[in-house]
Amino acid sequence: MGESLHQDLLDAGGLGAALEARCPDAEIEMYPGAGLFDGFGAKVRQGDRGVRIQPLRGEDRCSISYSLRGHSMHHVYRTVFAEIIDSAATWLGGATPEEFAQAWPFAGFVDVAAAFESGDRIELAWQHFRLSGPFELGAFVEAAMREPRLRRMCPFTSMWWMSFRPTADEYLVPGPWVRSAHNGRYTVVVNRREEPTIDHDAETAVRLVLAEMDRIGVPGPDEIDSYHVAPAYRATEQRRKLDGGDRSATCYPDRRALGYAVEFRWRDERIAYGWAPDPAGATGAAEDWVGGVSPRELARTWPFADFVAAGEAFERGDLLEYEWLQARAHARYGVRELVEAAMREPRLRRWYPVVGINALRFWADWHVVRKGPIVTSVGDGRYKIHGEHGDELGQGDVDHVLRVCLAEVSPEEPPSP
Repeated sequence: MGESLHQDLLDAGGLGAALEARCPDAEIEMYPGAGLFDGFGAKVRQGDRGVRIQPLRGEDRCSISYSLRGHSMHHVYRTVFAEIIDSAATWLGGATPEEFAQAWPFAGFVDVAAAFESGDRIELAWQHFRLSGPFELGAFVEAAMREPRLRRMCPFTSMWWMSFRPTADEYLVPGPWVRSAHNGRYTVVVNRREEPTIDHDAETAVRLVLAEMDRIGVPGPDEIDSYHVAPAYRATEQRRKLDGGDRSATCYPDRRALGYAVEFRWRDERIAYGWAPDPAGATGAAEDWVGGVSPRELARTWPFADFVAAGEAFERGDLLEYEWLQARAHARYGVRELVEAAMREPRLRRWYPVVGINALRFWADWHVVRKGPIVTSVGDGRYKIHGEHGDELGQGDVDHVLRVCLAEVSPEEPPSP
């Protein structure tokens, strides 16, 4: 379509008229904007495809986003009116990603579309970052994609930084973080509040990221189990909740490969999650639990729902033992070894444990009348200890930390809650 005809359409009725002429079967929604096309943008939908044309304020160009089933494949910035309108018409007209890339190389997203169709959310994230190269991270992304360990993890960005999750839904990540230092150089830090003093090329930055992951104990995908990843909540209509007296259970499909999630609650306390291999197993375990079977009976029938020790401690009202068992189940990263060691110390076992991403705090009681020391993992099996009032008490390995904690807590048993 000639540029003069495009201009005639634009002059005759603006962006809306041009889209109606080139995309006659599409649903077109105009909205106020700023910039090109007399201050209007457009959302255009046809079947399961969409295009959004967004003029940029104070600039002579548009952002164009091409989507499939509500997911943006890619967005580009263009100034030529013919490319804006005709690329939208090509995509909405049903062109395959390969055909679209051949017609409009500036917007090719073949690998993104393939990852989207496969349902592999981690690969989809990688392909999006490879295509867009956000925050000048393009060269680093390319290098990271060649590293098998990182390629199996999920990349994400926060502000101008990139980091990696063991799974697509694991949000409590201690780092490391990577940021562009411009001109193909990158900085790597664990604490983003610390100003980096050295930068690296992309390959070196990847090696440093791996070394820092080993140092601070970031787990790989195979080291994450159902205790350490919360289920992915889906739409309300996909959930089924069963109630029975002081018990309830909720079943819903989990979008990771863990299966069908079941949340078991007892007296308003979330006792555990379990992942059934199929919907029938999830429903069966939920019905048995709500029906009143004991934790031990439930685990015998449904092995995926094994929370016997914690369930029995909760049933007999031993809140302290219950909290320790839950702390051991949910301890992450560098504090797992610490929690297990503290459980073997009778005096520490009388304090309530509170676990964070990479920290363990001791409370004298559940109402926080008196706090004990807090221990934070600093990597390499070492920990930093702070006292009740925040004063630093030193650093060391697990044995050293336990000796310091024992010296800090009272030899008498803490008051009951």
